[in-house]
Amino acid sequence: MSAVRVAIVDVGANTLRLLVAVPDGPGVVPVHEEKQQLGLGEEVERYGYISAAKCAEAVEVAQAQTRRARRLGCERIEILVTSPGRQSGNSEEFAEALRRGTGAPVRILSSEEEGALAWSGAVASLESPAESIAVCDVGGGSAQLVVGTRQGGPAWVRSVDVGSLRLTARLLSDDDPPSADSVTQALDLAAEEFSSIVPPVAQLGLAAGGTARALRRVTATFDADGLAAVIEALAGLKRSKIVERYGYISAAKCAEAVEVAQAQTRRARRLGCERIEILVTSPGRQSGNSEEFAEALRRGTGAPVRILSSEEEGALAWSGAVASLESPAESIAVCDVGGGSAQLVVGTRQGGPAWVRSVDVGSLRLTARLLSDDDPPSADSVTQA
Repeated sequence: MSAVRVAIVDVGANTLRLLVAVPDGPGVVPVHEEKQQLGLGEEVERYGYISAAKCAEAVEVAQAQTRRARRLGCERIEILVTSPGRQSGNSEEFAEALRRGTGAPVRILSSEEEGALAWSGAVASLESPAESIAVCDVGGGSAQLVVGTRQGGPAWVRSVDVGSLRLTARLLSDDDPPSADSVTQALDLAAEEFSSIVPPVAQLGLAAGGTARALRRVTATFDADGLAAVIEALAGLKRSKIVERYGYISAAKCAEAVEVAQAQTRRARRLGCERIEILVTSPGRQSGNSEEFAEALRRGTGAPVRILSSEEEGALAWSGAVASLESPAESIAVCDVGGGSAQLVVGTRQGGPAWVRSVDVGSLRLTARLLSDDDPPSADSVTQA
Protein backbone atom coordinates (compact mmCIF):
# COMPACT_ATOMS: atom_id res chain seq x y z
CA MET A 1 0.00 0.00 0.00
CA SER A 2 1.48 3.36 -1.01
CA ALA A 3 1.98 6.05 1.61
CA VAL A 4 -0.53 8.91 1.80
CA ARG A 5 0.72 12.09 0.16
CA VAL A 6 0.01 15.44 1.75
CA ALA A 7 0.81 18.98 0.64
CA ILE A 8 1.41 22.28 2.41
CA VAL A 9 1.52 25.68 0.73
CA ASP A 10 3.50 27.96 3.04
CA VAL A 11 2.58 31.60 2.41
CA GLY A 12 5.42 33.62 3.93
CA ALA A 13 6.77 37.15 3.77
CA ASN A 14 9.21 36.34 0.96
CA THR A 15 7.86 33.32 -0.91
CA LEU A 16 5.03 30.87 -1.46
CA ARG A 17 6.46 27.38 -0.96
CA LEU A 18 4.87 24.06 -1.89
CA LEU A 19 5.93 20.87 -0.12
CA VAL A 20 4.49 17.50 -1.15
CA ALA A 21 5.58 14.75 1.21
CA VAL A 22 4.83 11.35 2.68
CA PRO A 23 5.01 10.57 6.43
CA ASP A 24 8.14 8.86 7.70
CA GLY A 25 8.13 8.29 11.47
CA PRO A 26 8.29 11.65 13.25
CA GLY A 27 9.22 13.44 10.03
CA VAL A 28 8.38 13.37 6.34
CA VAL A 29 10.07 12.44 3.08
CA PRO A 30 9.76 15.22 0.48
CA VAL A 31 8.31 14.15 -2.87
CA HIS A 32 8.22 17.56 -4.53
CA GLU A 33 9.21 21.09 -3.50
CA GLU A 34 8.91 24.43 -5.27
CA LYS A 35 8.77 28.09 -4.36
CA GLN A 36 7.84 31.38 -5.95
CA GLN A 37 9.20 34.75 -4.84
CA LEU A 38 6.36 37.19 -4.10
CA GLY A 39 7.43 39.68 -1.40
CA LEU A 40 4.16 39.92 0.56
CA GLY A 41 6.07 41.13 3.61
CA GLU A 42 7.47 44.10 1.73
CA GLU A 43 3.93 45.04 0.69
CA VAL A 44 2.71 44.83 4.28
CA GLU A 45 5.68 46.83 5.53
CA ARG A 46 5.03 49.56 2.95
CA TYR A 47 1.22 49.85 3.11
CA GLY A 48 0.06 47.94 6.16
CA TYR A 49 -2.07 45.65 4.02
CA ILE A 50 -1.91 43.40 0.92
CA SER A 51 -3.06 45.24 -2.20
CA ALA A 52 -5.61 43.78 -4.61
CA ALA A 53 -2.92 43.31 -7.28
CA LYS A 54 -0.55 41.49 -4.91
CA CYS A 55 -3.43 39.40 -3.55
CA ALA A 56 -4.39 38.34 -7.09
CA GLU A 57 -0.75 37.43 -7.78
CA ALA A 58 -0.59 35.30 -4.62
CA VAL A 59 -3.85 33.54 -5.51
CA GLU A 60 -2.52 32.75 -8.99
CA VAL A 61 0.67 31.20 -7.56
CA ALA A 62 -1.29 29.25 -4.92
CA GLN A 63 -3.65 27.94 -7.62
CA ALA A 64 -0.71 26.65 -9.65
CA GLN A 65 0.87 25.01 -6.61
CA THR A 66 -2.35 23.33 -5.41
CA ARG A 67 -3.04 22.08 -8.96
CA ARG A 68 0.43 20.54 -9.01
CA ALA A 69 -0.17 18.94 -5.59
CA ARG A 70 -3.42 17.39 -6.83
CA ARG A 71 -1.72 16.07 -9.96
CA LEU A 72 0.87 14.45 -7.68
CA GLY A 73 -1.91 12.54 -5.89
CA CYS A 74 -2.14 14.47 -2.62
CA GLU A 75 -5.09 13.43 -0.50
CA ARG A 76 -4.82 16.47 1.77
CA ILE A 77 -3.75 20.01 0.92
CA GLU A 78 -3.61 22.90 3.36
CA ILE A 79 -2.47 26.51 2.96
CA LEU A 80 -0.68 28.03 5.96
CA VAL A 81 -0.17 31.80 6.12
CA THR A 82 2.59 33.01 8.45
CA SER A 83 3.63 36.61 9.23
CA PRO A 84 1.69 38.29 6.36
CA GLY A 85 -1.49 36.94 7.91
CA ARG A 86 -0.68 38.31 11.35
CA GLN A 87 0.66 41.69 10.23
CA SER A 88 -1.61 42.69 7.35
CA GLY A 89 -4.66 44.86 7.97
CA ASN A 90 -6.74 42.78 5.54
CA SER A 91 -5.50 39.30 6.39
CA GLU A 92 -8.96 37.71 6.61
CA GLU A 93 -9.91 38.99 3.14
CA PHE A 94 -6.57 37.69 1.85
CA ALA A 95 -7.17 34.25 3.39
CA GLU A 96 -10.68 34.13 1.92
CA ALA A 97 -9.34 34.96 -1.55
CA LEU A 98 -6.87 32.06 -1.24
CA ARG A 99 -9.71 29.73 -0.15
CA ARG A 100 -11.96 30.71 -3.05
CA GLY A 101 -9.14 30.57 -5.58
CA THR A 102 -7.71 27.19 -4.62
CA GLY A 103 -10.55 25.26 -2.95
CA ALA A 104 -8.11 24.36 -0.17
CA PRO A 105 -8.46 25.17 3.54
CA VAL A 106 -6.45 28.20 4.65
CA ARG A 107 -5.15 28.82 8.15
CA ILE A 108 -3.40 31.94 9.48
CA LEU A 109 -0.82 30.67 11.96
CA SER A 110 -0.27 32.41 15.26
CA SER A 111 3.37 33.14 16.12
CA GLU A 112 3.20 30.31 18.68
CA GLU A 113 1.95 27.85 16.07
CA GLU A 114 4.57 28.93 13.55
CA GLY A 115 7.31 28.59 16.15
CA ALA A 116 6.11 25.16 17.29
CA LEU A 117 5.98 23.89 13.71
CA ALA A 118 9.48 25.24 13.02
CA TRP A 119 10.77 23.54 16.17
CA SER A 120 9.14 20.20 15.31
CA GLY A 121 10.42 20.29 11.73
CA ALA A 122 13.98 21.11 12.74
CA VAL A 123 14.10 18.47 15.48
CA ALA A 124 12.58 15.78 13.25
CA SER A 125 15.58 16.13 10.92
CA LEU A 126 18.05 15.19 13.68
CA GLU A 127 19.25 11.59 13.89
CA SER A 128 20.18 11.80 17.60
CA PRO A 129 18.84 15.03 19.12
CA ALA A 130 19.85 16.37 22.53
CA GLU A 131 17.33 16.28 25.35
CA SER A 132 16.62 20.04 25.28
CA ILE A 133 16.75 21.99 22.02
CA ALA A 134 16.39 25.66 21.09
CA VAL A 135 15.34 26.63 17.56
CA CYS A 136 15.57 30.14 16.13
CA ASP A 137 13.46 30.52 12.98
CA VAL A 138 14.12 33.84 11.21
CA GLY A 139 11.70 34.47 8.36
CA GLY A 140 11.07 37.46 6.18
CA GLY A 141 8.54 39.15 8.44
CA SER A 142 9.14 37.76 11.93
CA ALA A 143 11.45 35.62 14.04
CA GLN A 144 10.49 32.86 16.47
CA LEU A 145 12.61 31.49 19.29
CA VAL A 146 11.41 28.14 20.64
CA VAL A 147 12.78 25.83 23.34
CA GLY A 148 11.51 22.32 24.03
CA THR A 149 12.45 18.76 24.88
CA ARG A 150 12.38 15.49 22.98
CA GLN A 151 9.75 14.07 25.28
CA GLY A 152 7.53 17.11 25.76
CA GLY A 153 7.91 18.94 22.46
CA PRO A 154 8.02 22.76 22.17
CA ALA A 155 7.38 24.32 25.59
CA TRP A 156 8.56 27.95 25.42
CA VAL A 157 7.89 30.26 22.45
CA ARG A 158 8.63 33.93 21.86
CA SER A 159 8.16 35.90 18.64
CA VAL A 160 9.24 39.33 17.40
CA ASP A 161 7.92 41.14 14.33
CA VAL A 162 11.36 41.59 12.82
CA GLY A 163 12.57 39.46 9.92
CA SER A 164 15.08 39.73 7.12
CA LEU A 165 12.68 41.30 4.63
CA ARG A 166 11.18 43.78 7.11
CA LEU A 167 14.60 44.96 8.26
CA THR A 168 15.78 45.31 4.67
CA ALA A 169 12.67 47.22 3.54
CA ARG A 170 12.74 49.48 6.59
CA LEU A 171 16.42 50.32 6.88
CA LEU A 172 18.67 48.74 4.26
CA SER A 173 17.05 49.32 0.86
CA ASP A 174 17.84 52.97 0.09
CA ASP A 175 21.54 52.54 -0.72
CA ASP A 176 23.42 49.73 -2.44
CA PRO A 177 25.48 48.79 -0.52
CA PRO A 178 23.75 50.13 2.61
CA SER A 179 25.51 52.84 4.57
CA ALA A 180 27.32 52.09 7.83
CA ASP A 181 24.65 54.11 9.69
CA SER A 182 21.86 52.01 8.17
CA VAL A 183 23.58 48.78 9.17
CA THR A 184 24.05 50.12 12.71
CA GLN A 185 20.37 51.10 12.91
CA ALA A 186 19.32 47.63 11.76
CA LEU A 187 21.56 45.99 14.37
CA ASP A 188 20.20 48.30 17.08
CA LEU A 189 16.59 47.58 16.11
CA ALA A 190 17.13 43.81 16.18
CA ALA A 191 18.93 44.06 19.54
CA GLU A 192 16.09 46.16 20.98
CA GLU A 193 13.43 43.67 19.85
CA PHE A 194 15.26 40.78 21.49
CA SER A 195 16.49 42.65 24.57
CA SER A 196 13.67 41.54 26.87
CA ILE A 197 13.75 37.88 25.80
CA VAL A 198 15.58 35.48 28.10
CA PRO A 199 15.14 31.90 26.86
CA PRO A 200 15.62 28.78 28.96
CA VAL A 201 19.03 27.14 28.68
CA ALA A 202 19.13 24.37 26.04
CA GLN A 203 21.74 21.73 25.25
CA LEU A 204 21.54 22.30 21.50
CA GLY A 205 20.71 25.34 19.35
CA LEU A 206 19.45 25.18 15.76
CA ALA A 207 18.83 27.90 13.19
CA ALA A 208 15.92 27.30 10.80
CA GLY A 209 14.21 29.07 7.91
CA GLY A 210 15.26 30.79 4.71
CA THR A 211 17.58 33.27 6.40
CA ALA A 212 19.53 30.45 8.06
CA ARG A 213 19.80 28.59 4.75
CA ALA A 214 21.17 31.73 3.11
CA LEU A 215 23.65 32.31 5.94
CA ARG A 216 25.06 28.81 5.52
CA ARG A 217 26.46 29.99 2.20
CA VAL A 218 28.58 32.54 4.07
CA THR A 219 29.50 30.92 7.40
CA ALA A 220 29.57 27.54 9.08
CA THR A 221 29.33 29.01 12.60
CA PHE A 222 26.26 30.78 13.95
CA ASP A 223 27.77 32.07 17.19
CA ALA A 224 28.28 35.79 17.91
CA ASP A 225 31.72 35.89 16.26
CA GLY A 226 30.50 34.04 13.17
CA LEU A 227 27.51 36.33 12.67
CA ALA A 228 29.63 39.44 13.26
CA ALA A 229 32.00 38.20 10.55
CA VAL A 230 29.03 37.72 8.19
CA ILE A 231 27.85 41.29 8.76
CA GLU A 232 31.35 42.61 8.15
CA ALA A 233 31.70 40.54 4.96
CA LEU A 234 28.31 41.51 3.48
CA ALA A 235 27.81 45.11 4.61
CA GLY A 236 30.17 46.59 2.05
CA LEU A 237 29.03 44.51 -0.93
CA LYS A 238 26.50 45.49 -3.57
CA ARG A 239 23.54 43.16 -3.93
CA SER A 240 24.72 41.98 -7.35
CA LYS A 241 28.09 40.97 -5.87
CA ILE A 242 26.41 39.07 -3.00
CA VAL A 243 24.28 37.20 -5.54
CA GLU A 244 27.35 36.33 -7.59
CA ARG A 245 29.51 35.30 -4.66
CA TYR A 246 27.11 33.47 -2.37
CA GLY A 247 25.10 31.01 -4.33
CA TYR A 248 22.45 32.60 -6.51
CA ILE A 249 22.18 32.17 -10.25
CA SER A 250 22.67 35.60 -11.81
CA ALA A 251 20.38 36.90 -14.54
CA ALA A 252 23.22 36.66 -17.08
CA LYS A 253 24.07 33.08 -16.14
CA CYS A 254 20.36 32.15 -16.15
CA ALA A 255 19.96 33.58 -19.67
CA GLU A 256 23.03 31.63 -20.79
CA ALA A 257 21.62 28.39 -19.36
CA VAL A 258 18.25 28.97 -21.04
CA GLU A 259 19.97 29.57 -24.38
CA VAL A 260 21.90 26.30 -24.10
CA ALA A 261 18.78 24.39 -22.99
CA GLN A 262 16.81 25.83 -25.92
CA ALA A 263 19.44 24.58 -28.37
CA GLN A 264 19.51 21.14 -26.75
CA THR A 265 15.72 20.70 -26.64
CA ARG A 266 15.43 21.85 -30.28
CA ARG A 267 18.00 19.22 -31.24
CA ALA A 268 16.08 16.56 -29.27
CA ARG A 269 12.84 17.46 -31.11
CA ARG A 270 14.58 17.32 -34.49
CA LEU A 271 15.76 13.81 -33.55
CA GLY A 272 12.14 12.77 -33.04
CA CYS A 273 11.96 12.63 -29.25
CA GLU A 274 8.39 12.24 -28.03
CA ARG A 275 9.23 13.12 -24.44
CA ILE A 276 11.72 15.67 -23.21
CA GLU A 277 12.33 16.53 -19.55
CA ILE A 278 14.86 18.87 -17.94
CA LEU A 279 16.31 17.66 -14.63
CA VAL A 280 18.12 20.16 -12.40
CA THR A 281 20.44 18.66 -9.79
CA SER A 282 22.53 20.46 -7.14
CA PRO A 283 22.09 24.01 -8.56
CA GLY A 284 18.35 23.62 -8.01
CA ARG A 285 18.76 22.57 -4.39
CA GLN A 286 21.52 25.01 -3.49
CA SER A 287 20.58 28.21 -5.29
CA GLY A 288 18.58 30.88 -3.53
CA ASN A 289 16.55 31.52 -6.69
CA SER A 290 16.15 27.96 -7.95
CA GLU A 291 12.43 28.18 -8.68
CA GLU A 292 12.85 31.34 -10.73
CA PHE A 293 15.66 29.56 -12.62
CA ALA A 294 13.46 26.51 -13.24
CA GLU A 295 10.60 28.71 -14.44
CA ALA A 296 12.93 30.48 -16.89
CA LEU A 297 13.96 27.09 -18.28
CA ARG A 298 10.30 26.04 -18.62
CA ARG A 299 9.34 29.24 -20.43
CA GLY A 300 12.39 29.18 -22.67
CA THR A 301 12.16 25.55 -23.78
CA GLY A 302 8.51 24.54 -23.41
CA ALA A 303 9.72 21.38 -21.65
CA PRO A 304 8.82 20.26 -18.12
CA VAL A 305 11.52 21.04 -15.55
CA ARG A 306 12.06 19.13 -12.33
CA ILE A 307 14.45 20.01 -9.50
CA LEU A 308 15.69 16.67 -8.19
CA SER A 309 15.97 16.06 -4.48
CA SER A 310 19.28 14.57 -3.36
CA GLU A 311 17.46 11.25 -2.84
CA GLU A 312 16.11 11.29 -6.40
CA GLU A 313 19.50 12.20 -7.85
CA GLY A 314 21.20 9.45 -5.87
CA ALA A 315 18.61 6.83 -6.86
CA LEU A 316 18.96 7.72 -10.55
CA ALA A 317 22.77 7.57 -10.33
CA TRP A 318 22.54 4.14 -8.65
CA SER A 319 20.12 2.78 -11.24
CA GLY A 320 22.24 4.07 -14.12
CA ALA A 321 25.47 2.63 -12.74
CA VAL A 322 23.94 -0.76 -11.95
CA ALA A 323 22.24 -1.00 -15.35
CA SER A 324 25.66 -0.92 -17.01
CA LEU A 325 26.83 -4.06 -15.17
CA GLU A 326 26.62 -7.40 -16.98
CA SER A 327 26.45 -9.49 -13.80
CA PRO A 328 25.92 -7.24 -10.77
CA ALA A 329 26.46 -8.39 -7.18
CA GLU A 330 23.47 -8.78 -4.89
CA SER A 331 24.18 -5.56 -2.93
CA ILE A 332 25.84 -2.57 -4.54
CA ALA A 333 27.08 0.81 -3.28
CA VAL A 334 27.42 3.74 -5.68
CA CYS A 335 29.21 7.00 -4.87
CA ASP A 336 28.28 9.77 -7.30
CA VAL A 337 30.48 12.85 -6.91
CA GLY A 338 29.25 15.80 -8.95
CA GLY A 339 30.28 19.41 -9.12
CA GLY A 340 27.99 20.63 -6.36
CA SER A 341 27.21 17.59 -4.22
CA ALA A 342 27.98 13.94 -3.63
CA GLN A 343 25.53 11.06 -3.12
CA LEU A 344 26.24 7.69 -1.56
CA VAL A 345 23.60 5.08 -2.37
CA VAL A 346 23.31 1.41 -1.37
CA GLY A 347 20.76 -1.00 -2.79
CA THR A 348 20.11 -4.53 -3.99
CA ARG A 349 19.37 -6.05 -7.38
CA GLN A 350 15.91 -7.07 -6.29
CA GLY A 351 14.87 -4.03 -4.26
CA GLY A 352 16.69 -1.20 -5.99
CA PRO A 353 18.26 1.77 -4.14
CA ALA A 354 17.37 1.55 -0.43
CA TRP A 355 19.74 3.87 1.46
CA VAL A 356 20.75 7.34 0.28
CA ARG A 357 22.90 10.01 1.88
CA SER A 358 24.01 13.29 0.33
CA VAL A 359 26.50 16.01 1.21
CA ASP A 360 26.66 19.49 -0.34
CA VAL A 361 30.31 19.10 -1.32
CA GLY A 362 31.40 18.42 -4.87
CA SER A 363 34.49 18.93 -7.01
CA LEU A 364 33.44 22.36 -8.30
CA ARG A 365 32.27 23.67 -4.90
CA LEU A 366 35.52 22.61 -3.21
CA THR A 367 37.59 24.15 -5.97
CA ALA A 368 35.67 27.44 -6.00
CA ARG A 369 35.66 27.69 -2.23
CA LEU A 370 39.22 26.70 -1.36
CA LEU A 371 41.42 25.83 -4.33
CA SER A 372 41.01 28.60 -6.90
CA ASP A 373 43.11 31.45 -5.51
CA ASP A 374 46.52 29.97 -6.30
CA ASP A 375 47.75 27.81 -9.18
CA PRO A 376 48.83 25.34 -7.97
CA PRO A 377 46.85 25.61 -4.71
CA SER A 378 48.81 26.00 -1.49
CA ALA A 379 49.34 23.10 0.89
CA ASP A 380 47.10 24.84 3.45
CA SER A 381 44.29 25.13 0.91
CA VAL A 382 44.55 21.43 0.04
CA THR A 383 44.49 20.55 3.75
CA GLN A 384 41.40 22.72 4.29
CA ALA A 385 39.67 21.06 1.34
